[in-house]
Amino acid sequence: MKILLIGNNPRIPALVPAAHFVTASEAELEGELPALEQGNVEGILFDLSAFPTRGMEIIASIRRRTDLPVVLLATGLESHFAELKARVDDCLSRENLSGELLERTLKAVLKQYVQARQIRSLSRRVERLKTYEQPFLALFNNSPVGMALLDGGGRIVRSDHTIQQMLGYSEKELAGQSLSLFIYPEESLDYLENFQALLAGTKSAFQMENRFLQRSGEEAWWRLSVSPVADSRGKVQTAFAIAEDITHRKKAETALTEAKEAAEEATRTKSDFLANMSHEIRTPIHTITGMTELLLETPLDAEQHEYAEQVRFSADILLSLVNDILDFSKIEAGKLHLELIDFDLSDMVENAVDLVTLEAHKKSLEVVLYIATEVPHRLRGDPVRLRQIIINLFNNAVKFTHSGEIVITVELVEDREERCRLKFTVRDTGIGISADKKSSLFQSFSQVD
Repeated sequence: MKILLIGNNPRIPALVPAAHFVTASEAELEGELPALEQGNVEGILFDLSAFPTRGMEIIASIRRRTDLPVVLLATGLESHFAELKARVDDCLSRENLSGELLERTLKAVLKQYVQARQIRSLSRRVERLKTYEQPFLALFNNSPVGMALLDGGGRIVRSDHTIQQMLGYSEKELAGQSLSLFIYPEESLDYLENFQALLAGTKSAFQMENRFLQRSGEEAWWRLSVSPVADSRGKVQTAFAIAEDITHRKKAETALTEAKEAAEEATRTKSDFLANMSHEIRTPIHTITGMTELLLETPLDAEQHEYAEQVRFSADILLSLVNDILDFSKIEAGKLHLELIDFDLSDMVENAVDLVTLEAHKKSLEVVLYIATEVPHRLRGDPVRLRQIIINLFNNAVKFTHSGEIVITVELVEDREERCRLKFTVRDTGIGISADKKSSLFQSFSQVD
């Protein structure tokens, strides 16, 4: 040990040979003490006999310069002795001084000083940690999501208020309980496998949505996110879990799924009903059509023949409507398939136009059908659906045209090796559609008059 000796007493160093003493002269006391400035000593031994009248002054000067421990050598009869004794770390009597006592005292004071410094350093570190920890504690205790610190066995070490409310247990009741105990049994195995992988280092983190058991017995859901917490050596011994209550979202998803299934079931029921009714209605319509065709083959005058044609035309229109209903039910059921058969385009278009031409002539409308010469006649596709579209457009034109003409044109837009693109146009001299009504076209349950 290195000791600064204040007071030139040659007897003292001889008493403690194991110590290294650095002597300070009276002149050095007035200025800077090199031993103190350079940090070369561990403690101070002050022999008051060398400065019997300046004891308080020297002690005050030492205390201003350093916090090193000070041992005072005195007789006990000096002035202000009691006050001096209170300002040093220990005091020894010069009359009864021995080498063993001095060495033991110096060692004890130095040890106490080192321990005091360590305690002060630790206290400062604790205060700093408290300062840093305070925001995290506030976040932990007031978080809108549940938080829990888990040990290496998956047991809860600490839990916040939110997760306590979610589970229905106090912090004391949760402490030491495995988090897997609160997860539904059929889902806890997956959690445990993920947690073991986390401790082994094969997973950096994991997240899962599962049901958990509340104290009340009600079913609840949470999104659980678990991350490892490594120590200073990088070894994972604890984990941090965040639990977000998603019960309302899961209930909403379940309700939405049930509503969707109910709507699909209602759609299937309606489609089945429409399909059945369509088939039932088609039977008498076919009978009317067949009997009308037989009637037209018998001798009829012009007026009777026109009436029979009207019956057949109306039956065809009604059959077309029934087919539309059947197609609609097929679309809703996802069972509508387009045919791919050979047909003659010219014949198909002419037949479609013929079905509505009689109605147009009744209104004295001129009907013009123009098929461009470059349009191929033999095609492969679905003539029934195409005919439906032409009839619907032609019918609409007849309905809203009171005079003038209706022109149906078919043009070739693009011709490839085995494919072509055609443009069908139905133009009329009717009332047309105002600009502010065009946005209502092709919308369900809307009609532009």
